[in-house]
Amino acid sequence: MRRTTHPLAARSGAATATLADGSTFIAGGTLGDGTVTDSVVVYDPLSNASTTVGHLLSPRVNAAAARLDDGRVLVVGGEVGGLLTPDVEIFDVTAGTSIIAGAMAQPRTQHAAVRLADGRVLIVGGATVDGVALASTEVFDPETFSMQPAASMAVPRVGVTATLLIDNRVLVVGGNSGTGTPDLASAELYHPFSNEFIPVDTHLNVARSGHTATLLPHNGAVLVAGGTAAGVPVTDVDLFLPAMFPDPYSWSMGSFAPAQ
Repeated sequence: MRRTTHPLAARSGAATATLADGSTFIAGGTLGDGTVTDSVVVYDPLSNASTTVGHLLSPRVNAAAARLDDGRVLVVGGEVGGLLTPDVEIFDVTAGTSIIAGAMAQPRTQHAAVRLADGRVLIVGGATVDGVALASTEVFDPETFSMQPAASMAVPRVGVTATLLIDNRVLVVGGNSGTGTPDLASAELYHPFSNEFIPVDTHLNVARSGHTATLLPHNGAVLVAGGTAAGVPVTDVDLFLPAMFPDPYSWSMGSFAPAQ
């Protein structure tokens, strides 16, 4: 591995995932000169150092990534050679190598991927060929390398985020419902035990796509930041507050609130 202490070379459309030690896995994307890269880098925020750990099988942009239970990282979909791909690869951070692990039912770009509590990976939304926005979702099983269809979201979402909550549901936030349509302020909750999406009854303070959503470690809330609305960068920050359970027989959805 090659260690560097300078800032990472600028890239957009990279696939990212948080590793078990808190470092960030960064794969592919477009470099500042417009070149799509296959390089994989791990950034350590404690040392402010980046390490080049290997390469994807092909240069890839606008893919999604999720850490698996065994520490490897699933990299799924995106664009390869200017064409959308359904391919799924698994990258071994320790060995610096990657293998093909199957394919989605349809190619996707600007989608999201999140590891579920049982170790499977939920893949949501994105756009497919001709820019068609997707409401469909799929689930990848790393034990069998199999991909299965899951429930559809209430609305198509491109540039969306998916975050595993402390109660094992998945919060799917924002995005855009298709070319020429407004960005979304809505969200949905995926219930893995019933395989269904339920719209959240509160909304973001500001509609956005291409944003980030981070589970906060101390209170279980989700911080939603950045992205764009109608092509304009968003500076407002939203919080999704976790569900409250006043007794063992109650079920609460959780709600959005603007962050101060």
